[in-house]
Amino acid sequence: MKAYAAPSRDSKVVATLNRSDELVATGEVKDGFVKVDAANFSGWVQRTLVMPIGR
Repeated sequence: MKAYAAPSRDSKVVATLNRSDELVATGEVKDGFVKVDAANFSGWVQRTLVMPIGR
């Protein structure tokens, strides 16, 4: 899964993530993307590709 600099698949990729990587959603949602923070980056991921812990 890729994390983008802006809520668009046409924007710069800031990180490539594994399925097991944990992210913190900031609550911002735009154009089908959710803003996330991780240990070494902040970016936007497609909303359909993330789920809450415990599912």
